[in-house]
Amino acid sequence: MRLEGMHKTQPGIEQSADYQLWLLRSFDLPPLCREILVLREVCGHPVPEIAELLGVRRSVVEKCLRRAQRIQSAEKVDARES
Repeated sequence: MRLEGMHKTQPGIEQSADYQLWLLRSFDLPPLCREILVLREVCGHPVPEIAELLGVRRSVVEKCLRRAQRIQSAEKVDARES
């Protein structure tokens, strides 16, 4: 990952067990999507800045974030059914 020196602390970031589990499950994502997810959710970078940092289009960043949201939504459904 190319995250060296890119950390911004996002005040109030959720540290619940559910959130941590969701981040761990994000490892099912391709490496670029994982990197985008960390930059957004952990470091707090906005979408345009992530695109610029990684040298990709904004649409790529948005697609990866949607993919991560689908994982999170599926986990919530699975948890309710258990």
